[in-house]
Amino acid sequence: MDYNSTSGLYEVIIPGQAGGICVSYKIIAYDKSGNFAVQDDDRPYFVYQVIPEFSSFIIMPLFMIATLLAVMVCRRKTVSDRTG
Repeated sequence: MDYNSTSGLYEVIIPGQAGGICVSYKIIAYDKSGNFAVQDDDRPYFVYQVIPEFSSFIIMPLFMIATLLAVMVCRRKTVSDRTG
């Protein structure tokens, strides 16, 4: 862990994991005198599941299609409002 002098906290970065993976971790702190504390909140480990992310390669075409459909619907509605 590294000390962040701005926040006054110790921090660590958990390496990136694949979507859907469960990550388990435990927090144990030691001092120079040999004292230690365990933060486990009644469970042996903290656990979280990595949420899969869509790559920009997929999101951009989907966004373009959604925008095109929205424009087509708005134009069709505008044309029908003028004629009706």
